[in-house]
Amino acid sequence: MDEYEKPLVLAQPFNWEFLTGKARRIRGATWIDWLWGIPAVILAIVLIVSALNDNHLADALAADGIEINADIIDKYMSSDRNPDPYITYRYVVDGRTYQRDERIRDEYYRLREIGDQVTVRYLPDSPSVARLTTRYAAPTTSLQCWLLTSITLLIGAVLWVGGKEYLSFRWSARGQVCDGVLNGVQVFRSSRQGREVRYTYAFHTPSGKKIEGARHVFRNDPGFHEPPLGSPVKVLYVDDDTHRML
Repeated sequence: MDEYEKPLVLAQPFNWEFLTGKARRIRGATWIDWLWGIPAVILAIVLIVSALNDNHLADALAADGIEINADIIDKYMSSDRNPDPYITYRYVVDGRTYQRDERIRDEYYRLREIGDQVTVRYLPDSPSVARLTTRYAAPTTSLQCWLLTSITLLIGAVLWVGGKEYLSFRWSARGQVCDGVLNGVQVFRSSRQGREVRYTYAFHTPSGKKIEGARHVFRNDPGFHEPPLGSPVKVLYVDDDTHRML
């Protein structure tokens, strides 16, 4: 078969829409990226807000909270894989009874029984808002740790999804499509359901300079087969160091 009769080889078949003008840019973030990226951003924001609110409440209780004795009316272990000790306590402010559940230190969970007392601090303006005093309260993750974890998650999600979208716009706006030829194909088994494929290619830039390059992609399309060498390819060229086989 003459090499000009060989079908066009695309490293990523969905780039056909860009080549035929059906899409204005090459694909950026996939729906899977968005599927985990958006919830990750929302979760990070929720964690940041929650951590700041908890820290604000702790400061308010430390500064303005009123200490009072509370009666333990129940104690139990959480149903998690790694259960934590909890108590249910009841306290009275101005003749009104309040009740809440809270995690307690391991040693006091063993030492205190139902009917015993613990000390809590409550907000005078909102008596229903109370926490065990530091003597009894179980240690919690520091604000700095929560913020670091949440911000890392937020930045990671934004960079992963936003980075792919940025590169899509950048490549599509600045790149020129050049004809090239397939020089080599290597197919590797993947731990995912599919295969890793490394294409090597050569093409001539708009100025006539010959450049060789490589593209490593993941393919999970059922119709994939190893293409013959010498097949035509399309290369998106930005500059001599920035180009990719479509």
